Amino acid sequence: MLAMLDLTKLPETIPIFPLSGATLFPHCLLPLNIFEPRYVAMVSDALEQELSLIGMVQPESRSGDEIELYGVGCAGLVSGCRKTDDGRFEIILLGVSRFRLQTVAKSAAPYLMATVDWSDFSQDMRVEDDPPEFDHEGFGKIVKEFFASRGISVKLNPVEGRGVFFLVNEISMSADLAPEEKQALLEIPHLQERCRALEFLLRMDMSCGKEMTTQ
Repeated sequence: MLAMLDLTKLPETIPIFPLSGATLFPHCLLPLNIFEPRYVAMVSDALEQELSLIGMVQPESRSGDEIELYGVGCAGLVSGCRKTDDGRFEIILLGVSRFRLQTVAKSAAPYLMATVDWSDFSQDMRVEDDPPEFDHEGFGKIVKEFFASRGISVKLNPVEGRGVFFLVNEISMSADLAPEEKQALLEIPHLQERCRALEFLLRMDMSCGKEMTTQ
């Protein structure tokens, strides 16, 4: 689906959904339950556009009703949608491309709209090749140990079936890392550097967990 999209034709202005901890990565899927009225309106409006895009951006800080957003987010295409009897939307976003926020403003709509710049992330429209000399076995062991420390058993089928790109991005999304750690991973331009950073964060998290249990 993404191979059919042209980065140069992505809109300059998109609706923004600020949600802490909910990072979206290119080519990955993010299910969302939309119930707040302003964001129900956002989804309704997005579905009327030629490209039903919603920009996922994490809040960096909040002060009352005011929020400061991180400078990089990822736009998702509404690839699945169901409206419930109680007026909610259950949607699935397919990550299209990261972007840099230019300006964010309230509009006539009850949600935020932002002018965005896609140019720094032209590589997002394709799946990056596996990094050279990637240690599948070693990385897989770290990932399994991380989730095992949470009582979760995982199968790393994406390694065999779809490559390192999907594995690293999906782990970056699903691991219970701190919001700022997920944001740091999102902002890393290329896969090889993201692999290293993710491995470091998983090791550090497990190391901190072991230290806490021995105290």
